[in-house]
Amino acid sequence: MFAQVIAGYPLYALDHLLFLRNKVIVLQNRLAFRRLAGIRTQGRRVSRADHLIASGNRVSD
Repeated sequence: MFAQVIAGYPLYALDHLLFLRNKVIVLQNRLAFRRLAGIRTQGRRVSRADHLIASGNRVSD
């Protein structure tokens, strides 16, 4: 019984690590997509000058 637990543990640990890795990848993709969507909508809503001022760059017009 105890030997079976020890033999099965690496498989369980590996499975758990793969699950965590997939979760991290999904979160990263979601963040990247949200960032892209934010940039896309920002370009339509906010003018270029406002965007530069908001990001800290001064616009000299």
